[in-house]
Amino acid sequence: LAVKNYSTAKEIPLIIAASGADRVGITAEVAKPIKDLAGNIEASKMTRLGGDYSMLIYAKVPESNKEQLVKTLNEIEGLIVNVHKTSPEQTDTSFRSWKDLKLVGQDGPGIVEAVSSYFKEKGINVDEMSTVTEPAPFASGSNLFKLNARIALPKSIDSKQLSHDISTLAETLDVDMWLPNE
Repeated sequence: LAVKNYSTAKEIPLIIAASGADRVGITAEVAKPIKDLAGNIEASKMTRLGGDYSMLIYAKVPESNKEQLVKTLNEIEGLIVNVHKTSPEQTDTSFRSWKDLKLVGQDGPGIVEAVSSYFKEKGINVDEMSTVTEPAPFASGSNLFKLNARIALPKSIDSKQLSHDISTLAETLDVDMWLPNE
């Protein structure tokens, strides 16, 4: 495997969001023009949701190649693409710690809204969140809902109050919710 020495041209950080009907090769179709235009994928999340495949990519490309990259990505058949310039990742000093949060319970409307509204109210930033539903092993015909989140806690959050609030919210939603390693 040969490693190419890319141009030292001024690079700009981009967020590339792309989705379309799932098919073999869709990731390669997006990754190739990024590489061909001297770009580098530094972070990404890619997943199949329903019958679609969605990609969220943080890439750096030479500023002079951005327009060509956008044009090339938009020419990929069956793909909806959005590209925008972002700022390089910075450490936010207003947060004191990061925690993982887990939730499991019977699926129903409003769980994500309730949890994310609580986070907003308390100034908690969601760094990452994923959800999934799957058939419940204990009740035929119902679904089990799972949520995993990585959250950034502001310095103003008291750990004991956070644990209490999570217990109260879990009881209200009739789910199990916890902070592993707490």
